[in-house]
Amino acid sequence: MSIPLSFLLGYLGTVLTKERNDKKYAELDVRALTGAHAEKAVEQQVEKTA
Repeated sequence: MSIPLSFLLGYLGTVLTKERNDKKYAELDVRALTGAHAEKAVEQQVEKTA
């Protein structure tokens, strides 16, 4: 029950929010498609596990 409810609440939060940041969205889109700056995330993950 909690998983469908969380999806519903996440969807409603996305649809009902007034926040709009096109510059940040474009940056995240490029990072997702190209993997740009992923090495920083990998380094941070390695430091946490070490």
